[in-house]
Amino acid sequence: MDVLDGTALPPLQPQGPPGRRNLRARAYASQIHQLQQQGYTLNAIHAALCSLGVPVSKSTVQREAALYAARSAAAARPEPAHAITGSAPLAAALGEPPGKAAHGEQRSGRDIAEDFMRGHSDNVFLRARGKS
Repeated sequence: MDVLDGTALPPLQPQGPPGRRNLRARAYASQIHQLQQQGYTLNAIHAALCSLGVPVSKSTVQREAALYAARSAAAARPEPAHAITGSAPLAAALGEPPGKAAHGEQRSGRDIAEDFMRGHSDNVFLRARGKS
């Protein structure tokens, strides 16, 4: 027990549940999303949460609805059919002939960058006189 100036201090009794205060509505995220899909306004959902004893702001209700929708959309999104491996897809994306990098020729990033910048100059003072 803590003592201050010879007197014992009473133990602290937090009013809310443990954890971050801004995550109180996270447990109700799916219900918030369902109610919103049924046509309830965020104000009505906010009032319902407050009546349950979950004091949150209206912006928290809006954020939880948006985060739940984003998480469900990300979970429903299919995985890409192929993963980029090797240098052949990179070479195709850079516009190089596919056979050049696909036949085992490993090019460094510097070589690729030099080939790209050979025909692209952003500095107007370094452009060739014939292009102006």
